[in-house]
Amino acid sequence: MTNEETYNNFAPEAAEHAEQDSQFWKILIVDDLEDVHRTTMFALKNYTYQNKGIKFLRAYNNLGAKAHLENNPDISVVLLDVVMNESGLNLIPFIRENEKTKFTQIILRTGEPDEAPEREVVEKYEINDYIAKPDATQDKLFTSITASIRAYTTLIKLDSHRKELEQNNKSLEKNNTVLTEKTKIQEDQLQKIQEELISKELEVRIGTKFVGQSGQIKDIRNKALNIAKFDECVLVSGENGVGKEIIAHMIHLASSKKNNAFLAFNCTAISENLVESILFGYKKGAFTGAIADNKGYFKSADKGTLFIDEIGEMDLNVQVKLLRAIEYNEIIAIGSNIPEKINVRVIAATNHNLEQLVGQGKFREDLYYRINTCQIYIPPLRERIDDIEPLVKHFIEAFAKKYNILAPEIDNDALGELKKYSFPGNIRELKNIVYNALINSNGRNLSSGVFNLKVKPPSVPELIENGDYTLATAINVARFNAIKKAKDLAKTGKIDEICAILDIPRANYYRYLKELGM
Repeated sequence: MTNEETYNNFAPEAAEHAEQDSQFWKILIVDDLEDVHRTTMFALKNYTYQNKGIKFLRAYNNLGAKAHLENNPDISVVLLDVVMNESGLNLIPFIRENEKTKFTQIILRTGEPDEAPEREVVEKYEINDYIAKPDATQDKLFTSITASIRAYTTLIKLDSHRKELEQNNKSLEKNNTVLTEKTKIQEDQLQKIQEELISKELEVRIGTKFVGQSGQIKDIRNKALNIAKFDECVLVSGENGVGKEIIAHMIHLASSKKNNAFLAFNCTAISENLVESILFGYKKGAFTGAIADNKGYFKSADKGTLFIDEIGEMDLNVQVKLLRAIEYNEIIAIGSNIPEKINVRVIAATNHNLEQLVGQGKFREDLYYRINTCQIYIPPLRERIDDIEPLVKHFIEAFAKKYNILAPEIDNDALGELKKYSFPGNIRELKNIVYNALINSNGRNLSSGVFNLKVKPPSVPELIENGDYTLATAINVARFNAIKKAKDLAKTGKIDEICAILDIPRANYYRYLKELGM
């Protein structure tokens, strides 16, 4: 039984130099079952990418895997079994914290789908994919391996560019000459390189670039890159869909924490009574259902960045603990009385006017000033029309690349229609509109009338002003007034409390807000 097997050598001198590593993509299989090794290699034996076949390295435990990784730092992908005598998850920090293998992509595998790893593990260590062994078809393996190799090669190139940039920076610092026009041009070029690198890293990590050419968006980018130098809290504000999380990713990637975890937490995505336990963690037996210790998001993001979205919806009691975590760099898990030190940069985001919520007693003033150390406001898309054209072209190119088709052109009349539209859903809505047009265009160029632009219906107050006294309007007036009154009565201002007063589900509440123009 060998530890190495090679398939699909396309180099001309293959027969003579079969062991030249540059001819192959190295893939390490870590599994304690020989059958899994054999079936995996059989499924991938015909795999090629960029005219290179596969060289398999095999290990049956973490110790053997470490030996391969130390001797072969150019391993592209690790197919890692989670459930072995020693958990495969214990191997991940060794890969990620090793300078030579930090870009190696990891595909986790388990015996059954219900053995999938926790989301925080996947996010913290940037796991490329997860495959349950019963689902490991040849097509699935081919797709996952290809995506992983692409990510690996992209990261290697980015690292090479970064080292080149750092070397250029050292040369500039060594010269230490008086700032001249030539030096200014060099600085501009270096900044442009940095912006391009970060944009490419954004595309690799979250699937999108930073796009825009308006003066507002350029100022926001420059401000974000400057803020990234300082390890302070940041508050990103703006309407839904303007790209607040992209700005948070950009700050993280331009900061000293870029090689550590970036975790995103949305305060409206889960029930209020679970927010505290998910953020700060809990101990086994702390409450019903706590069958094991859970580190929580803060501990999982240690030495990295924690992005807290919709912070205006956070319960006042949780705000107290959040303030302490930021102020003293420590947390106390539920069910424990022992503080644990953390080193986490908090980037918060909101579509609310937090200063107004402070005045209403719905948001803590001390927390507001603490997270507002650095602030970035992203204006809505309707206020930066110059960004619409580059965004549209970016979405067209992304769509064409995703589905391997020729990117259609868009004429000036069609762009003019988009520039006149208000985009209440901002960039998220623009992407939806462009994708919808591309799907229905049958490969034709995009021209005037192709976009499905929604005309905003008149609001209830506008209907009344126009003399509409139908029964439907009367019902809507009653809903409008009830929601307005419930918002005033809600002590915390949180959506759960408003829905409880109205005695309606969240889904109905959001639907009424949209229908009533509120």
